[in-house]
Amino acid sequence: MNRTRAIVIAGALLAAMLAGVLLRSGQDPVPVVTVPQGVPPLPDVVAAAGDGPILAWSARSEGRFEPCGCVAGMYGGLVRRATLLARVPQDRLLSLELGGWSPGAEDHQRLRGPAYLAGLRAAGIDAVALGKPEAALGAEALAGHLAAAASAGIAVVCANLEGVAVRAWVPVEAGGRTWAVTSVVPDRAPAGPGLRLRDPAAALRPVLAAGLPVLVMADMDEAGLRALAAAVPSLDLVVGGDVQGPTTEPEPVGRVRVLHVANHGKSIGWWPVGGDRLRFELIADTIPDHPGVRAVERTHQGTLARTALAIDRPAADAGWVGSQTCMGCHQGAHATWAASRHAHAHEALVRKGMDADPDCLRCHVTGLGQGGHRRLSGPGPLAAVTCESCHGPGRDHIAAPGPGTMVPVSPATCVGCHDAENSPRFDYTTYWPRIAH
Repeated sequence: MNRTRAIVIAGALLAAMLAGVLLRSGQDPVPVVTVPQGVPPLPDVVAAAGDGPILAWSARSEGRFEPCGCVAGMYGGLVRRATLLARVPQDRLLSLELGGWSPGAEDHQRLRGPAYLAGLRAAGIDAVALGKPEAALGAEALAGHLAAAASAGIAVVCANLEGVAVRAWVPVEAGGRTWAVTSVVPDRAPAGPGLRLRDPAAALRPVLAAGLPVLVMADMDEAGLRALAAAVPSLDLVVGGDVQGPTTEPEPVGRVRVLHVANHGKSIGWWPVGGDRLRFELIADTIPDHPGVRAVERTHQGTLARTALAIDRPAADAGWVGSQTCMGCHQGAHATWAASRHAHAHEALVRKGMDADPDCLRCHVTGLGQGGHRRLSGPGPLAAVTCESCHGPGRDHIAAPGPGTMVPVSPATCVGCHDAENSPRFDYTTYWPRIAH
């Protein structure tokens, strides 16, 4: 069995196991969660909406159960979003996951995809769209995610993608109304091996024939969302998407209403259906975890710890020596480093139970996948953000000391990890004095 197929099967089995946890006989398939104290009240337009249906959605989440959490004040994450969604009674809530939810194509990311889908089920999400990132995966990888979704009992829909067995639409009821919920991907988007994208407008005609109001989740920018609404004027709602910012009110395009919220799964879009205002709510890191989603995430971390990954294969020694070696000549710099959070970066992952996740490890150890720190090897000379994380392997410098044998460090070095996603408040002139050496 090849490695790719093994990862696909492992993901499907994980989703099936998680589904068994969530779908116990005689119980509601979506666990009822008591909203903890300290959760903020619903946005004003939702709280004042009466008993009608409430639409909630997030987009471009990239499979994030939670943001990295390396600094305070980071937004997003399914474990917190699910808690915020639980404030609305399930029978009134129409909750959607738009395209861009797949974590990526590497083997550890393809394991997280099925786990994330099971997390969406635990959060009570009604339907999941396919978007440009999912279409780019190709038929084999996407089929694995779809099998996992089926095992977890969550509906993934797309009207215009061919090459895999995916439902075109599903009926979803909320607040006494029923919609045909579907999604489309721009037909000019790159499609991976074995997949083909049809014209979205043409693909929506059979959905319209069902005779229900049609809600389309579309992984498109603002202009694309409006163009789709104009091309198919009998739609009810077009919800996006791959956009730069949220709308504050439904945008009419003929009789169609267009709504969208910002990317990266950092916020929830809320709309009391039929209302003239909508809101977006940032998912703050002060929101308590949803216990069902957190349980799925913990299970996933355990799966990563038990699974051999491509990054675990031995790599050629790049010449790593460890910070203890540097201390022989650079005692002052070493003392500054040893007192910094860089020196304890791996320990932080161990405390959170995330030290098996390559997406976290890459910025918490030195030389991962490059002959340096080995995943799951425990403490060691490279189990930290060491001198060589920034200055490069030290073997040549030790053999011939001098400035030309080390990598020059600049602000560009730092933003390899302190990027907008993982360190949104990073400012070199503020951070550098903390570790100046």
